[in-house]
Amino acid sequence: MLGGSSSRPVGGAVTIWATNTRAWVRNLLSGPRSAFSAQTSDDFYPAVVMRGRASVRTADDDATMEEIRAITRRYVAPEGIEGYIANLPHVRTIITIVQSTSRPGPSAIEPASCRSRPRPR
Repeated sequence: MLGGSSSRPVGGAVTIWATNTRAWVRNLLSGPRSAFSAQTSDDFYPAVVMRGRASVRTADDDATMEEIRAITRRYVAPEGIEGYIANLPHVRTIITIVQSTSRPGPSAIEPASCRSRPRPR
């Protein structure tokens, strides 16, 4: 979690905690189309890719802090949550991506010629 973004699935959406200084977060502010992928560290790196529309919210209010706590609970022991969040006072952005499609992602070891190609729009 350190140095990166953290996330949690919520129904047909995923919420991500990140800093609003990242280029990908700034890009979402100009256009909400997005894709999110997650993979394991198992052999063949199985993955899933989700496409959807994103919203970006930066605030220091109760709702934002509760979402940050919910995400942090996935990665940090209960006794360390508040201290972890307190050490990142500049990180108060929540990105929510609502799923429009999802599919299995390509394996990291598949040859590029075997990977699915994006459909033209």
